[in-house]
Amino acid sequence: MKKINHLIQFIFIAILFFIFKIIGYKAASNLGSLIGKLIGPIFRSKLSIKKNLEKANINKNFNYNKIASNVFGNYGRICAEYIYLKNFRNDKLRKYMLIEGKEYLENIRKNKNQ
Repeated sequence: MKKINHLIQFIFIAILFFIFKIIGYKAASNLGSLIGKLIGPIFRSKLSIKKNLEKANINKNFNYNKIASNVFGNYGRICAEYIYLKNFRNDKLRKYMLIEGKEYLENIRKNKNQ
């Protein structure tokens, strides 16, 4: 039974990756976020996210449901963007990256080489 379950999960993820590849990076990222927000609560409870935020002494004025939804959306984006990692390494998707404090990274790299 486990093997069948894993096979179904594999096929589902393979189909998703295929769709993400076809529709392009930006649309895949947005679709992944939507899928994460819809399917995420099935795999992990919003209650566990709320408990973790409470343990971190996060201000009580925050909307825990909105934060949990954003967490699931980020999980979905990560899944959708996974197939584009190679393009980020090759600078093909540079226009989607913003690195704040890049000069600090350059200084660290220069100091390591000396």
